[in-house]
Amino acid sequence: MNSEDLTEFMTITEASKIFQRTRQAIDLLIKQGKVESKRVGARATIMVHRPTLQNIYAKIEMKRNDACLISTMKEHSKVESEVNSEVLQVQIKGLNKIIELHEASIVNLKDEKLMLERKIQCLEEKNETLQQELVKISKEMHAFINNESGMFNFGKLKDAFFTKKK
Repeated sequence: MNSEDLTEFMTITEASKIFQRTRQAIDLLIKQGKVESKRVGARATIMVHRPTLQNIYAKIEMKRNDACLISTMKEHSKVESEVNSEVLQVQIKGLNKIIELHEASIVNLKDEKLMLERKIQCLEEKNETLQQELVKISKEMHAFINNESGMFNFGKLKDAFFTKKK
């Protein structure tokens, strides 16, 4: 599996840090089939699908916000202005949490992008070096074939020098 296939995947440890959940919680989602996962590398590291986790945790946050919203509305139905204020605050908190999750993903994607750009730059430099070496070898082979280098060239010069003097 190449690195392009893994751009949307992360380790369980990374996911637990980003989404502020335990490894066990993420493992449970994998076992329940709610999150796509892949085993990668010689050590069979489990990688989880980042967008799926984002959606799951965003939905959980929205459900929590909805539950808070409903209970808030029931408790404060007499004072309409307070309800509106608290509802908005709960919604804002939920939206802020969703934004935090997406921002964390953006940071990770930017880091991955920088890493890939460095790899590309390194490969381009190696490619340029190999191209230069190939051109050099090609010129040497051309010269060798035309007897224009080393001892062959000396022989031509000697023959040309002695032939002109006669």
